[in-house]
Amino acid sequence: YYIFSYSKRKSMKSEIRERFQTFHNMIDEWETRLNDNVFHGGQHPDEADFKMYSLCNAHMHMFTVKKLIQARGKDETKFKVWYQLMSQK
Repeated sequence: YYIFSYSKRKSMKSEIRERFQTFHNMIDEWETRLNDNVFHGGQHPDEADFKMYSLCNAHMHMFTVKKLIQARGKDETKFKVWYQLMSQK
């Protein structure tokens, strides 16, 4: 029983780390797609902005966007500014 529960816990931790890294990579790609725009759609959000925002909110129960931003080590990232503006929409 102990070995099974230990391996199950270990695989769950690695799955969480893997999802965190995937989300981290997705944010990197999103920042490059933003270019110098405030939103993906330019000055106003488009469908991609709303889909990305809903994806972030859907994963709030596993790891917060705030933790992802802190893990990136920058104060004002494009993603942080974008997320704050989308929160206001």
